[in-house]
Amino acid sequence: TLGNAAANYLLNVAAANPDRGILADFANTHGAPNGAQISFTQNGIANWCIGQAPGIDAFSIYRNRNGAADGTEVMRITDTGDTLIPAGKSHNFISADYGIGTPDVSGLQIFVNPASEIRFGTRLGGAFTEQMKLNPVGLGIGTAPAFRLHAKSSSEIARFDTTTVRGSGNGYIGIGDPTGRKGWWGYGGANDTIYLMNDMNANLTLGTVGQSRLTLDTAGHFVPAVDAVQ
Repeated sequence: TLGNAAANYLLNVAAANPDRGILADFANTHGAPNGAQISFTQNGIANWCIGQAPGIDAFSIYRNRNGAADGTEVMRITDTGDTLIPAGKSHNFISADYGIGTPDVSGLQIFVNPASEIRFGTRLGGAFTEQMKLNPVGLGIGTAPAFRLHAKSSSEIARFDTTTVRGSGNGYIGIGDPTGRKGWWGYGGANDTIYLMNDMNANLTLGTVGQSRLTLDTAGHFVPAVDAVQ
């Protein structure tokens, strides 16, 4: 033991309120250092080292590093506070029900237990303001989702912008099924004419109060739901 430490460990260092809480310093004084690290080893298990990375201002964790082998760096914290994972390694924060990472070859995953939800928002002064949430029902923007996509606002709710210049058209929304597109609406031509198009061999119907009022049939005829209605 060193200082006033109790003899509870093979090495125990103690001091009464040292400057900035520093109890010990491990220094490599060579001009071209190999780092300054401490190794931890158990019988029959690969040893791990932690400490300063060789020749740079960073803190690293290594596996299988010893006096005869460099080992493998598994994580590094840079002098700017960034956490780095070596190329080809996964950066996972994962439990059985919650996580973010790359646990397999399918790509980045962000997930929670199906009984929970993922909340997106902003935080200021310790207060969280939710902007969007994802749960088993769907994605809600400004609201809890009641549908696969559910947005709520007191003004313009959504906008879809085309990258073509005004007068060129080509900004539309399509509706499809597993076979392909079934219909679309928007600016689908080479000008600013707006279209409501059924791509199927079927009618196009307009209605009010939940009832059909006027139908455009496949031959191009307008057919009112009730004849002679003014």
